[in-house]
Amino acid sequence: MQRITYRVKVSAQGARRRISYLLRPSKRQPNTKSNIVSSITPTTSSRFSRTKKLAQVSSIALLSLPAESLTTMRAPVPAYDNVMLESTLTIAAVPGDSTYFATDGFQHGFGFDLVRTYADELGVDIDLKAYANEETALKALRSGEVDMALTTASTQLKSKFNLSSINISCGYDASLTKNGLHPKVSWTFNSSNDPLSQKASYFLCDSIKLKNTQKLAAFYNQNLLKDAYSQDHFQKTLTEKLPDYQSSFEEQARNYNHDWELLVAMGYQESHLDANAVSPTGVRGLMMLTNNTAKAMASQIASIPTKVSAAARVI
Repeated sequence: MQRITYRVKVSAQGARRRISYLLRPSKRQPNTKSNIVSSITPTTSSRFSRTKKLAQVSSIALLSLPAESLTTMRAPVPAYDNVMLESTLTIAAVPGDSTYFATDGFQHGFGFDLVRTYADELGVDIDLKAYANEETALKALRSGEVDMALTTASTQLKSKFNLSSINISCGYDASLTKNGLHPKVSWTFNSSNDPLSQKASYFLCDSIKLKNTQKLAAFYNQNLLKDAYSQDHFQKTLTEKLPDYQSSFEEQARNYNHDWELLVAMGYQESHLDANAVSPTGVRGLMMLTNNTAKAMASQIASIPTKVSAAARVI
């Protein structure tokens, strides 16, 4: 170890003297008294000697580098390897309608739900780190604090940090814009060659996954309450009907580790919180369960708590 340390500290001047000496033609004369006849021709011997000297020169030049230079020559470990080793996918995200939102300690959102599905496919957990803006999130990715970023950052900003990204829409931007979502919400990685990025590309652009993404976009439709009539109707429903069912929503949310407000939102989307609602296709009730689903869940059609419970178990 001391020898290596000494050689690393060799000055550039000392290295040059050593290199010059090694490259200097040898002045030693061959032993004419030897009876051994060399089987190697002078030309080959000369070439071998030259190669050997160059190898020695290369070694000296390498050991003349500062210690920190040797460290930087190591190949970076792919983010995918770290994710699988730690069994955790760490993401940087900026809160927003198209990325994620958090209520009562639960994280939801269009972009987040897709990341969660991707993590499930990898067989790892998610650790989300929230950032105030796109630039700080991308800086965290560039520095290696996180494995990927979920943002709506511009192409220019991602290029500034020399990052690679994949649009969640995989080119089908219209499927997002018609639901009021940002068309350029993306997953960003340090390198397009990292298996984590490559697997994400296959995941997002698979034909079946694309259909699921479009369904998820419709679920997180941001246009539902844009107009005044829809807002008034929503507020009236919450005021007049929610008090009758709130305790059931809260209880079943605790039982199945859900956000009770998410269950309420589902109930409003399905039936406008109308326990007597019936659709043309035969589904009915507060959570619009089919008869088959209700029976499979051992749920009585007339029971509000069991309907909410069945819905909570399904999601």
